[in-house]
Amino acid sequence: MSSGYVVYVDESGDHSLTSINADFPVFVLAFCVFRIDVYVDRVVPLMQRIKFDFFNHDMIVFHEREIRKSLPPFDVLLRSDVRQRFMSRIDSVFDERFGVIATAIRKLEFKERVGADISPYHVAFEYGLERVFLQLQQRGVARQETVLVFESRGKREDRELEDEFDRIMATTKMRGMPESFRFTIASKQTNS
Repeated sequence: MSSGYVVYVDESGDHSLTSINADFPVFVLAFCVFRIDVYVDRVVPLMQRIKFDFFNHDMIVFHEREIRKSLPPFDVLLRSDVRQRFMSRIDSVFDERFGVIATAIRKLEFKERVGADISPYHVAFEYGLERVFLQLQQRGVARQETVLVFESRGKREDRELEDEFDRIMATTKMRGMPESFRFTIASKQTNS
């Protein structure tokens, strides 16, 4: 039985501890928790309308870096009036009711504290899953299926991520968590 929720998971920054970018020495993993009805009836139509209004089609994929730097196809945002309207419309999406659970890791401190053998991604992943599960419990829908959607990062990385998910589900002390989640990977080009 469905919980009535869906969770989209995405990262910002890279989780490597071998080459840490001094300009962005953090790794962030965000879990966006949507009621399915809010997502389908409100969020998706808002995003579709933004895509058509600014790009005349809906096959565009929003990536933060391209938007921030006004890289194609977001070069339309080089005009300040267009950028202001676009950002205002994006802000309107955040008026909708959904939750964000984010784990931010300062990679230098993390590496000093636990060493380079432990992945910041895996730590953020487990912590985030536990927090999502606690939210589902509070809403009375734990032990009902909630799909977790991750963006594909390549065959090897996808396999490693699914293995880590399986490890977390097999070792968690949180009763009910394993039967609450279904792991799914979607292509970066999936337009949803």
